Amino acid sequence: MKQKDWTTEKLFSRLINNRSGKDRREKIWILRDRPGDEVYSRCVELAHSENVKERIIGIDVLAQLGRSGGKRGPYEKQTLRLYFDLLDREDDAKVIESVLYAIGHNSYHGLSLARIKKLAEYKTHRNSMVRHALVFSLSCVDKAPAIDVLIALSSDKSDPVRDWATFSLGQQIGTDNEKIREALWKRVDDRHRDTRCEAIYGLAKRKDARAVGLIRRELLADDGNGEYSVLIFDAIEEFRSREFLPLLERNLEVAKKDERTNPWWLEQLEKSIDFVSKLDVHRDSSDSA
Repeated sequence: MKQKDWTTEKLFSRLINNRSGKDRREKIWILRDRPGDEVYSRCVELAHSENVKERIIGIDVLAQLGRSGGKRGPYEKQTLRLYFDLLDREDDAKVIESVLYAIGHNSYHGLSLARIKKLAEYKTHRNSMVRHALVFSLSCVDKAPAIDVLIALSSDKSDPVRDWATFSLGQQIGTDNEKIREALWKRVDDRHRDTRCEAIYGLAKRKDARAVGLIRRELLADDGNGEYSVLIFDAIEEFRSREFLPLLERNLEVAKKDERTNPWWLEQLEKSIDFVSKLDVHRDSSDSA
């Protein structure tokens, strides 16, 4: 019998009792596709368990219960309330991490300022995974207090935290102001490539003229085998300018001669060249003027 045909109780039992964690994700997704009172009530019960593993199972299943296909979950309000109640008394880092990720899956319709303030308490948590999860919980919350937390974490000592916070500021947040632009600018020389390119793209998306020179720098520094992120191609499209075409074509020529070049990256480079080459040179010139 396939797992999707198992009873709800059997799925929960296997999640709780299996030591290996094999097929854990599949079991959780099967349960998430059963958005009824039976699953919801069992998750709430587990979320209040004395056992860390059981608490995480309940939290993780609830995170996207009934939300397959982008639908709004039927228990979203109750679930958010539960998560913040749990944070009031939780001190296990792994459980806090799960709660924060789960809040991120349920906060697309907004978080109150009081809840954002509560989440902000974790921005200096000693565990980098908790701070990473905090970024996720606020990544689509376009409110000033949430943005302030993301700005702070865009300078975090952890590469993944800085990367995700910079991505959130650059792509997930619609607000455009001086604080956000300067936070992105501080990351354009970041030692972590993806963070650096996220910052450049975030500036390009806001049509910040400083990004033009940064894009050229990345293109010139590359040896043709994919040393820069494909985000640079996205940044080029934001400016809709043919001025990058010679450098892109130069990189293509080098890349085709290098057997180390990632085929997918090469395909993206060719698409970027095709996009830029088809831009109306007259319109581009008038826009630049």
